[in-house]
Amino acid sequence: MLTPEQIAVRTRAVHKARVNNLIEGLREDPRDAPVLDAYARGEISGDEARRQVIEAITGRSVKKRSEAA
Repeated sequence: MLTPEQIAVRTRAVHKARVNNLIEGLREDPRDAPVLDAYARGEISGDEARRQVIEAITGRSVKKRSEAA
């Protein structure tokens, strides 16, 4: 379980990524919000969040990095 400080750091990182995407003209898919929020709360890893977002975008299953080797 993450400490409140770790959750705050992740939350800031997710917020910064969302702002950077808006600056670059990318719109966040509303389906990604629960995944990003779960990552910020420490419920899933960064790799899992990345995998879920890519699967949502492409519609294809993505292997976990540990499975790819």
